[in-house]
Amino acid sequence: MIVKTNQIKIVKLISEDSRDYLKLIRDNKDRLVRYFPLTTKSADSFDTIKESVKLIIQKAVEKEVFCFCIRHNELLIGLFFIKSIDWKQLKCEFAYFIDTNYESKGVTSFVFSKMINFCFDNLKMKKIFLRIDPLNYASIRIAEKKGFKKIKVVPNDFKIETGELIDLIHFELMYTNFASNEF
Repeated sequence: MIVKTNQIKIVKLISEDSRDYLKLIRDNKDRLVRYFPLTTKSADSFDTIKESVKLIIQKAVEKEVFCFCIRHNELLIGLFFIKSIDWKQLKCEFAYFIDTNYESKGVTSFVFSKMINFCFDNLKMKKIFLRIDPLNYASIRIAEKKGFKKIKVVPNDFKIETGELIDLIHFELMYTNFASNEF
């Protein structure tokens, strides 16, 4: 477990989370399909989601990807991924989503802070980066609030479910800024 408050708990994904994972994806599929096309595709059946969860857990064992469940009073309300981990350059990328019923309630901001601390304090990362669609205003606000600096806009950086390539804004947070309390 990473953190637990009275209502919010952040824990590593385990195989027993498969059913809740499937429900979360299905309940939010319409808005997730744009940014998480493979994740939403894996929600076609319980068997495919079990295999997907098994693969994510294996990648966590190999320290390639970490997936955390965000729970509110035991209800799975979001997922937070630490991915694109480069152990030589000590950098990683965040990807996350929260159930539509929990947006704009401070949960994502709270979890974001805890995951930044986890990456810098436990994983000893030197840089965390984000790639955000310019239309995803909520994620841009959180990135800026948490001290991430806009680095550049990369044209045609991500293929969405329609096959269209979209631009992404790249943000980064350096450990030196975090350690000097700029964040």
